[in-house]
Amino acid sequence: MTMLPLRQIERILNASTCSSRFRCRRAADGSLTVTVASARRPAAAATTVAGVSQEECRCERSVRELARELERSFTEQ
Repeated sequence: MTMLPLRQIERILNASTCSSRFRCRRAADGSLTVTVASARRPAAAATTVAGVSQEECRCERSVRELARELERSFTEQ
């Protein structure tokens, strides 16, 4: 199963939310590492989520769902 291109995933993640900023990096095993930073918090308070699977990044809809889930868990901290 193929993943969307990295830039497209970042665009979708960042278009899905207004209070967080997402950055993606591809891991050696093909999964993604996503860093979430909030506009309301200093950059030092960013959270990194490792091992986002190809399954989660195969289509725009699942990437949007991932963005909502990451945003929710990040703001609840």
